[in-house]
Amino acid sequence: RLGLREHITYRFTTPEREALLNAPLSGEYVLMLNAITADKTALRQSLLPNLLDVTRANLRFTPAVQVFEIGAVYFYPPGVEMPEGLPAEPRRLAIILSGQRDDASWLGAPDALYDFYDLKGIVEQFLAALHLTSYQVTRAQHPSLHPGRSAALSVNGIPIGVFGELHPLVAQSFDVDGAPVLAAEFDLDPLLAQLQPMHRVASLPITPAVLEDISLVVKDDLPAAEVEAVIRQAGGDLLKAVTLFDVYRGAPIPDGHKSLAYRLTYQTDERTLNDKEVAAVRKKIVKSAEARLGAALRA
Repeated sequence: RLGLREHITYRFTTPEREALLNAPLSGEYVLMLNAITADKTALRQSLLPNLLDVTRANLRFTPAVQVFEIGAVYFYPPGVEMPEGLPAEPRRLAIILSGQRDDASWLGAPDALYDFYDLKGIVEQFLAALHLTSYQVTRAQHPSLHPGRSAALSVNGIPIGVFGELHPLVAQSFDVDGAPVLAAEFDLDPLLAQLQPMHRVASLPITPAVLEDISLVVKDDLPAAEVEAVIRQAGGDLLKAVTLFDVYRGAPIPDGHKSLAYRLTYQTDERTLNDKEVAAVRKKIVKSAEARLGAALRA
């Protein structure tokens, strides 16, 4: 459904191999007493290293890789004595994208590569398929990921994992530095615990929607998600959808600022909204953005 191919990799690795990921350890490794080969001396703590090996092998023969894996990782949590205590076995979901976004075509050379927003879109579609809407995507600093191109995912305030572009040094360590590598790893158990047994289904609207575009000038370091949250809160029940469709930097926008353009959808089943009602909501949105974000309406 999301265009990803499932892989099942070995559950064995070495601590040295996983150290190349530069990620913090979840606990102590579960070591093998009778390791058959030198590259399989411990149980994995992350799905990504073995999946990156799959990515490297496939990129030798294909222009793109879109893979995922669902499986357990193993470690002794802090405070658990080894080997008397049993290791934790949480389930994880890992996703990797790399290479050309589009297949070769007579329409032109497919030179566009997968980027952060391709992975973010897949994550959002995955959450939508699970009927999870109360999630937050925020900036993150993770040693495995590229600074400024990484994010953390939480659902109902519960941390789920991180995703973004692999750090160049990590990509080089795994020999996948030919093109940007987008990676995600999520804890499945807390994610699935947020699923609801029943979902509400809304009836189709019986009145026409009113569409309106609005452009706000904000500081360059202000996340678009925060702007959207303020717009939704100020818009109230009449505001049904908020879609970011343009980001602009440059003259006449002041230095250190950007323009965010949103398409707003107003609608109610009670009646067809008139211009006066829509203008009142728009005015409330602009005032709220000015007061809470220091935003300015772009002329």
